[in-house]
Amino acid sequence: FLVLSGSVLKIFFDYALVLFSINCITPVLINPAYQGKGIGKELVRLLSQKYKEYLRIVLIAYEKETEFYRRCGFEVGVEKVPMFITSLWT
Repeated sequence: FLVLSGSVLKIFFDYALVLFSINCITPVLINPAYQGKGIGKELVRLLSQKYKEYLRIVLIAYEKETEFYRRCGFEVGVEKVPMFITSLWT
């Protein structure tokens, strides 16, 4: 059991954020009437550019969308399973 004071805890979390510099972006949703026009790809490019200093950019996508994100430079994690706690039913 570890007890840290507020300032030590802040330093620890600041260090952890630098050490594990990870950003999770949400899937890009484009109105079907505008899909296939490069809008989604450009939005993903802009997000990737914004967070380019991060060591890892994470995206959880539905399986049917993985090919789109692969074309945008994302890779499917081998032996990795996304896990989350949610009350969203989709």
